[in-house]
Amino acid sequence: MKMNYRKLQTKKQSRKETKKLFILFLVKLGFKDLSVNDKVSRARSIVTAMTGNAYFATPTPTLTSVTDAAVALDAAQQALDGSKIKTALRNTAETTLDTLMGGLQGYVDAVEMKNTEMI
Repeated sequence: MKMNYRKLQTKKQSRKETKKLFILFLVKLGFKDLSVNDKVSRARSIVTAMTGNAYFATPTPTLTSVTDAAVALDAAQQALDGSKIKTALRNTAETTLDTLMGGLQGYVDAVEMKNTEMI
């Protein structure tokens, strides 16, 4: 499901508020159904969008841990050579990133529920 960034913006919303809403939609877009390369890319873009955002000051899991998991998954994907061991390592790295992104989605949902300005 693709969201049109421009459609999120209304006359009452500033560009900064729209960016916050865009982050919420990114986190909820079916991360587990993406390819490995798309997961890495999406995780990195979400971390970039959340970095320095006052609404998401103390994310759990940390943005550093999500970045590290994305880097590990990318490296494991690049190292694939058809062996069962490297495939298992890639699958473990993918599960780790999926879990962290699920936690980040829970964090965003919790912050969103506490702050009606964001809705």
